[in-house]
Amino acid sequence: MNDECYIETLINQGKELMQERKYEDAIIIFRKAIQVAPRNTLILIEYGESLAQIRKYGEAFSLFEKALDISPDNVDILRKYGTFLAKARNHSKAFSIFKKGQLIEPNNVKLLGAYANALVKARKLIESLPIFDKLIQLEPQNTKTLNLYASAIKCSGKYDEALRLLENSLQLEPNNAITLSRYACTLAESGQPEQAIKYFEQSLKINPNDAITLSRYANTLAESGHHKQAL
Repeated sequence: MNDECYIETLINQGKELMQERKYEDAIIIFRKAIQVAPRNTLILIEYGESLAQIRKYGEAFSLFEKALDISPDNVDILRKYGTFLAKARNHSKAFSIFKKGQLIEPNNVKLLGAYANALVKARKLIESLPIFDKLIQLEPQNTKTLNLYASAIKCSGKYDEALRLLENSLQLEPNNAITLSRYACTLAESGQPEQAIKYFEQSLKINPNDAITLSRYANTLAESGHHKQAL
């Protein structure tokens, strides 16, 4: 077997192990691969990701940096690096990496989605709004984006706009239990508990064991005077 075939085999094995969440085993495979092809950016980022998944961030980030030295304008590398920097709570560097990727490919949906998600998790809600605006322009029917955008908008006090976004999401996926629950929560927080109860119940018909929805449903019942039902 020549080196090219051997490397491809190792990469495929490593990816399969990653999909099975066998990160330690994947690391062993990618370590073998990198010895044969030390400047192969695909191996570097897969190896880096496997290390990051078990929180070996220092080793992982050095591999991402090496990959960027070889291919500095590779937006996929920038996206993955930024994502794991954010998970490691190195937010300032993560946002810098995302911004660099945005300059290279301003309409890259995967990059923008990762950036917006990182901003929300870092509670940079105001900063996330223009990113979500862009995402909605590019993918107006992406329910995950609509839901995340609604959460960010709601936290800035714009309940009507958040409800509109969630209504758009429900038009696309009317039986999405998560969206129904988020819509109910937003209704309750905007002072519409009776309407909220209806949507909590719809969500629980689809996913009756969701602990978060059950808790919020009970709180809304109690706050609106339905104490027996809350119990």
